[in-house]
Amino acid sequence: AIRQTEAKLREYGSHSVWISVATYVKGQHTLEEYLTRES
Repeated sequence: AIRQTEAKLREYGSHSVWISVATYVKGQHTLEEYLTRES
């Protein structure tokens, strides 16, 4: 499924979108770590 998504992204050439998604996911993960550490 992931390979399919990557192929689609390449088709559309949505490199910036892919980076945005990766940044968003990384941000979510960092936020979770921060909240877990605080509580």
